[in-house]
Amino acid sequence: MLEFLIACGLMLALGVGAYLYLRGEENEITANVAAKLGLDHHDGELTGTYRGLLVKGRRVQHRRRLNESVELYQLSVPLRGIAPGGLAIRREGLTQKVTKLVGVKDIQLHIPEIDDALLIQGPRSEVKEWAAQPTVREALAAMADAGTYSVETGQLLCIPDGGPDEELEEHIKELVAIGLALSGENA
Repeated sequence: MLEFLIACGLMLALGVGAYLYLRGEENEITANVAAKLGLDHHDGELTGTYRGLLVKGRRVQHRRRLNESVELYQLSVPLRGIAPGGLAIRREGLTQKVTKLVGVKDIQLHIPEIDDALLIQGPRSEVKEWAAQPTVREALAAMADAGTYSVETGQLLCIPDGGPDEELEEHIKELVAIGLALSGENA
């Protein structure tokens, strides 16, 4: 019995040690990305200004399947400038398709790759005028293509797929470029 308890303790210690080692490696990668982009990094959170936009990032548990979740970064930048107030954009999945059937209205831009992928809501005339701009349409197409972006309460959000630190620098750069374009600024 004592040998069994010692073996269990060793396995637990190895598991905890591996977890801490990997977490330290992730933090080192994140710290390097933060330093390269001029952002602050503390306890797995990123904050700071990159290309004029306040970037925030934090680790979140993201559910992939019913019984599987992974830890990923949630990144956000504020929308400003020409982006309409009350704008909400989400990936159009099964839940959104069902809500449309029961009367939730979304704004169609008559661009199939955007209309089929994104549920866009907000003040209709303002959103249509905003979305008529080429840089905004390009940004919406990029959002539709990537599938990891949404807009809520004046924030562009992104939860990149993959590990928490895989290609983090590129995700931040893309997030900021899309945020600037949606705000009507040079991307």
